[in-house]
Amino acid sequence: MILIDINNSFLSACWEVKIEKDNGGEAIAALKSINALYTASLLEEAMEIYKNGPATYSEDEQEEEELSEEQEEKLDELDNKFYEYKDNLLELQIKNIREHISDF
Repeated sequence: MILIDINNSFLSACWEVKIEKDNGGEAIAALKSINALYTASLLEEAMEIYKNGPATYSEDEQEEEELSEEQEEKLDELDNKFYEYKDNLLELQIKNIREHISDF
């Protein structure tokens, strides 16, 4: 699940978002479902950057295009905001599981 990947690194999560956006933005929906609204907003911003960024990416191939310096700076800024850790993802996940235990 992408929520676990986000705990590792926001920039790594951005690559996951790049892949996820082709699947309907499931990562953002998952974050919103556990009330991680701040982190969801950061990922939405990252998706906007990638919207006009590298054309394609998969784990088996290299980026076809480089991000602009401005895009990289914005991602760095988002990375720093992520590490403010305003949404405690672990606590939010546990709370969500407890509140919806019958769904598991």
